[in-house]
Amino acid sequence: MKTTIKYLVFVFALFIIIFEILRGILLLRYHHLAVVIPPFTLIKSFLVGFRFDLAVTGYIVAPVAIIGPIPRIGLTSSLTRRIANIYLVIIASIAFLMELIDLGFLGEFNTRLNHLALEWILDSPGMVFQMLWEMFGMIPVILGWLFLTGVFAYLLFFFTRRIFSEIDMKDKPTSLSLLNWKSVKQFVLLYPLILVLVFLAIRGRVAIKAPLTWGVAYFSTYNFANQLALNSCFTFVQDGIIERSKRERDAALVNGLDREEAYAIVRDLLGIEIQSRCQVAAPDSFVLVSSVNHGGLTADVLPPIARIVDNGDQLNHNVVLILMESLASEFVGSCGGNADMAPEFDRMAEDGLLFTDFYSAGGHTFSGIFSTLTGLPTLPGRSLMKRSEGQQRFAGLATILKERGYHTRFYVTHDPHFDNMQGFLMANDFDTVIGQHDYPANEAISSLGVPDHVMFDRAFSELNEANEPFLAVILTGSHHGPFIVPENRPYPRYDLSELEAKRYPAFSRNEWVKRCNAFSYADWSLGQFYNKVIENDWGKKTLLVITGDSGVILDKQKELDLAQFHVPLLLINKSVIEPGVTTLIGGQKDVVATIMDVLGGRFINNTLGTSLITGNAVPHTLFIEGNMTGFILSTPNDYSSITGIETAGKILSTPYYLLQSKHRKPMLYRLNYLSEPIIDVAKTEEMTTYSDALLSATYHLVKSRQVGLPVTAP
Repeated sequence: MKTTIKYLVFVFALFIIIFEILRGILLLRYHHLAVVIPPFTLIKSFLVGFRFDLAVTGYIVAPVAIIGPIPRIGLTSSLTRRIANIYLVIIASIAFLMELIDLGFLGEFNTRLNHLALEWILDSPGMVFQMLWEMFGMIPVILGWLFLTGVFAYLLFFFTRRIFSEIDMKDKPTSLSLLNWKSVKQFVLLYPLILVLVFLAIRGRVAIKAPLTWGVAYFSTYNFANQLALNSCFTFVQDGIIERSKRERDAALVNGLDREEAYAIVRDLLGIEIQSRCQVAAPDSFVLVSSVNHGGLTADVLPPIARIVDNGDQLNHNVVLILMESLASEFVGSCGGNADMAPEFDRMAEDGLLFTDFYSAGGHTFSGIFSTLTGLPTLPGRSLMKRSEGQQRFAGLATILKERGYHTRFYVTHDPHFDNMQGFLMANDFDTVIGQHDYPANEAISSLGVPDHVMFDRAFSELNEANEPFLAVILTGSHHGPFIVPENRPYPRYDLSELEAKRYPAFSRNEWVKRCNAFSYADWSLGQFYNKVIENDWGKKTLLVITGDSGVILDKQKELDLAQFHVPLLLINKSVIEPGVTTLIGGQKDVVATIMDVLGGRFINNTLGTSLITGNAVPHTLFIEGNMTGFILSTPNDYSSITGIETAGKILSTPYYLLQSKHRKPMLYRLNYLSEPIIDVAKTEEMTTYSDALLSATYHLVKSRQVGLPVTAP
């Protein structure tokens, strides 16, 4: 057993040393990109990269680690050793070839080897290999590959002989019919430990909630340093092979319309007059007929749905965007909620503009983060924040404000790598992500990390010292299972007798009490933060935006409970927004455009959202689960009733909701009245077309990398 452990340690060390050498070669190859990067950051790239190298090595060595320690048939057998060594040499040669090809891939595509390489090779292998030969000089790559493989094979076989020559003959069984009890004892004690260590190497992290993803490599604001930390074998296998089937399934769900047809329908919905302003230059772009300077923004090439928006005089107000965990409108009295458990939110609503008919993009936190910050609908399937496409720079809120000179930061109570949040955020212009490990260890009280008030206190303290202007996004966590909240804070408590009359069938009595008290605590924490903000000078020039990441399912008997998506949207700053209440229907994809409308100035809106203050309502898509999507349609030329403000926003008087499933025909309902479907063939077809267009357009924009800001010039 000892010799087997020595062998496994040696193999791990050999792989990791070669991977780190290849990372050094990559750094030398693109040293010009590292000139502006601090030396410590580059060193950290190697330290973070060690984790990815360890994970890749764990996957490679796992079969040997599983079989090797087994007495008599494991590595103590010379035949097993030869088979293991041949297997390792073959896999190592493939891994080294991917790393060497990546030396050219990174320079061409500014990302590590991913599914694009596999798709191109499968589609046009002859052309791809010819292109590689012409672009990257494949002779040095082939020679380097042969050299690395040869060195690896020589060292592996040489040290294998050295290691196993030290086996003491007394440890070997003297007869096939006899057991070596010492070996059996060592096996029983050490074999589980070996498997656990290999599993941890593969997982890459000891945190319970999230294994290693590409987002862990996004530790800095320097893209090259982040890319340097990755391992191309990791990115290629995870994105190109493991995710391939999921990507094909997702494409089948959202690619319902031809790309150009989807773009045309979306441009019509968004009011983009392409014929009068742009001409078609290529399938994926449109060119301005004349390059006109729009008050400091000039764009020669615009992506398919991008438009330059002029919102008047520009304000450099700070923006604090709070995504409250499960802030269901049903719990909020000012939104007409039955439970009415948010007195602090209701108090704040009196100071701002409240949208009572607002909907999240999905039923999960990652959907709320993605759609709110990028202005795009969420798509079925694996979160875009986890896919390789999430590494591209979206034309989101942080990116737009970053170009205006804003500092950007994101606060979360728990592990920031959960759902690959940190990687996605760092790739999309957030300077800093503050998570669980940034708080005192004794402050964490559950798997959700620290309670909300601890995060709010830290956020306020840092914002109080921050350079202005800034964007701060705060994601709460206390109103989420296991609903563990502090007991020593003065928030309102509920007991079963108070809540029984308002209990929903989705919850048991005890669960309902825990949830209500957690919600009460979260609301209290929000109110305390608000009090501090408005008492400070910087708070007077801060736009405070509050919404829910999602709602809560209150009736599990329904195929779809809209309470899961129904959340409030509240904008507060009396100097720029007149307080009031509006029933204008909106969704999280409209948040970016709405905030930019309040801040004023000119910007390129490359989202599928419009301002809810001065724009027209645009149909809203919801991603539910699995193969199901929902879609809310607003009927043109109908106006909403608005209290306290005047707006030209259009809204339906009879809103419709369409429930689409891959396995049956779409079902049409009146919004909030889902008991009986409506038979209206024309309306169903119209809504199906709009829904398919929005999802198909989003899919094609993301796939073709048309979601960023186009190049602009002063």
